Amino acid sequence: MRKTLITLILGLCACTSAFAYGRYAHAAIVYIAEQNLTPTAAKNIKKLTGNRSLVYYASYCDNYKKQMIVDLGFDPDNDRRYNTLPHTFSIDTATETPVPSIRVGDSYVVTLIPFVKEAEEWLKTNKYEAADSVAFSKLMILVHMIGDLHCMGHLREYHLLEPEKARFYYTVNIHGENIIFHKWMDDIHITERHSWSYSDIAHSLDGYSNEDHKDMAKGTVDDWAIDVFQNAKKYLIPFKEGSTLSKKDCDNIRKASEELLVKAGYRMAEVLNRTFDPKYNKRQQRIGQNQSKK
Repeated sequence: MRKTLITLILGLCACTSAFAYGRYAHAAIVYIAEQNLTPTAAKNIKKLTGNRSLVYYASYCDNYKKQMIVDLGFDPDNDRRYNTLPHTFSIDTATETPVPSIRVGDSYVVTLIPFVKEAEEWLKTNKYEAADSVAFSKLMILVHMIGDLHCMGHLREYHLLEPEKARFYYTVNIHGENIIFHKWMDDIHITERHSWSYSDIAHSLDGYSNEDHKDMAKGTVDDWAIDVFQNAKKYLIPFKEGSTLSKKDCDNIRKASEELLVKAGYRMAEVLNRTFDPKYNKRQQRIGQNQSKK
């Protein structure tokens, strides 16, 4: 597996521009995940967060976007191999499968997926001290990028290779006003009907059963990316520059996005539990075996 170099330059001014899900949505996702950590995972995570809640760091990768430098594995600009951590992911619309970070002629495609996988693997296989900045940065990737992965606005359709268009950075008409589609897909479509805090969002949207939660957490990172693509294919991709969205269109997008937000929380908890609780996988295997015997 390719090594990822993360360079954190602390002490610099944080970038406060909005990316991906907005702060409320990211915080709600992490809040759901944190409520579903095993005691062992929670304890080990706090060794890296200085006893602060993970919610405190939910938007860390946005705040320090320019300082989160990774090794892309190739030179995207023919003069530098390292670049900022990708916040988007790409799907090949022909095969409907995730696309790796690759060169395509004179252009290139980068995706967050391999960095999520690598961060989890690194944290599982490396020994580190509580103050280890590399381990902390790997945790930040999991905490933020699993959220970004579940934001339909961060999908890039591989055949387009147009970052602005593919990330829905174009104008559509919603509620009689022209707005950048991606901007509406941040926090606006979730919070415009309610003056919610992040905990309100989490509690209000998560009315699913324990069995639902288990089903949500199943699969791989690639499976989750495809799940998001299938939702975007149905609810977002049909709308192009200048499209007018009806109330029903907005409601459909909102419903799908809210469901993906909850899924992101439980999927993040699954990744964090199997990463920071060595006995978690064995317990899950025993539970599965016992259920299959019934």
